[in-house]
Order: sequence, then C-alpha cells, then structure tokens
Amino acid sequence: MDNILEVRNLVISFRTSSGTVKAVRDVSFDLERGKTLAIVGESGSGKSVTARAAIGILAGNGIVENGEILYDGKDILKLPEEEMYKLRGDKIAMVFQDPLSALNPIIKHAPQEQGKKTQRRYGIPFSSEYAQRVRNGDRSEQERRDQFSLQDV
Repeated sequence: MDNILEVRNLVISFRTSSGTVKAVRDVSFDLERGKTLAIVGESGSGKSVTARAAIGILAGNGIVENGEILYDGKDILKLPEEEMYKLRGDKIAMVFQDPLSALNPIIKHAPQEQGKKTQRRYGIPFSSEYAQRVRNGDRSEQERRDQFSLQDV
C-alpha cells in the first residue's frame, strides 16, 4: 500500500478568550496515492480543521496538540514554512467550501488552474481576497483582474 498522506492521532485545539476548545480529537486516516478520500461528518465536527492542518494553514490560534501528518513520508507539521510553501498548490491543495474561492463547476479544471498561475504571476489576489476588495469598493482591483483574465482567453 503506497500512501501519499497519513494522519495519525491528530488532536487540534483553538485558543479562545474563554479558554481552549478541542476541535479534532484523535483523528487517523490514510490516503493511498491516486485515490480519493471523503471526510464526512456533522457541521462543526472538525473536517475542515483537519484538512487545513494537512496543508499547513491552520488559523493563528490553532494548536496541534498531538499527532503527525505525513505527506509522502515527511511530517508536514515539522516542515519549515518555506518548504510548505513549495508543496502548497503544486503537490497538495484544497478546494474550499467558500463559493467565492472554489473552482467554477462550469469551466474545465485546466483553464482555472492556468488562471491561478496568471494570478500568481501578476500578483492578482485569489477569489476570496478579490471579492472582499471589490465589496470594499476597490474597483481598480476589479479592472486589473479583468484585464489579465481577458489576456489569457
């Protein structure tokens, strides 16, 4: 069995003004290379927190109290941020639940990935950041993004 991802005994808590709240308790699973894994549970059960930990983007008040997350044999919880940065987006990624930052189901995946590469190249923010700027009235951001989007078509 060739596992690309192994999560062992993961325990994650969050610091709050009321104390520490346990969000994930002793979660373990394996993901075989080339396979798909579905993590299913009730709202608030820790699915997103587990996934965020697996790609190294826990909120600032998140604490991994126990466990390990092995990606291709390396414990990503022990990797420096610069190494995680190299993995994120290239080797490991997440499609977020937020509809403004998720992939468009009407467009094939490859053009959307190309669009993200263009965004990175020109420093254009991703959808959730972009949407927030537009909501706040930054029209120049919208015009800049639209200009580069049209160049890729």
